[in-house]
Amino acid sequence: MLPHHRFSNRPTRSGTRCTVAPGRSAFPVTGPGRNGAATVETALLLLVWLLLLIGTLDLSLVLFRHTFTHHLATTAARLAAVHGANAAPQATPWGPMTVQVTLSDTHPVADLLRPLTGGLSPADFLIRLEWPDGGNTFDQRVRVTVITSQATALGSLFPGNGSVPLQATSLARITY
Repeated sequence: MLPHHRFSNRPTRSGTRCTVAPGRSAFPVTGPGRNGAATVETALLLLVWLLLLIGTLDLSLVLFRHTFTHHLATTAARLAAVHGANAAPQATPWGPMTVQVTLSDTHPVADLLRPLTGGLSPADFLIRLEWPDGGNTFDQRVRVTVITSQATALGSLFPGNGSVPLQATSLARITY
């Protein structure tokens, strides 16, 4: 015979019985001062659970925007690499002057990158193209920096403006 629960009055393998004082429960759940305790405990656990859920969603949105910012910088660097001094007549050469635009501007860089944003606001992305070697000829470099930020739902609980600044930089060699 298998042993029963330790607070059971049924005999166990050893034959002993475990008893509880008369009128007392083996698992006291109610009593003086316990009225509404389950409600308060549930409310506190629900608050912690909701904070964790919203924090997880916030983090996933920040990571998505961070990954997208890197993708935008890499794509812009690849585009700038094929728009060097030798790109004409197939394409308009870019550079070597520093260019800084948002994706909502009317500019060849913004016009090529804007379709990649999907549902994100193009005005939130600042693109800076620089030619650190001073020219846009073959085998010189182009550096693209994309700057944006992501607002967070829990940002009002912490000091600051409630948004996470994001920046990505990509460097490429000009091929045309």
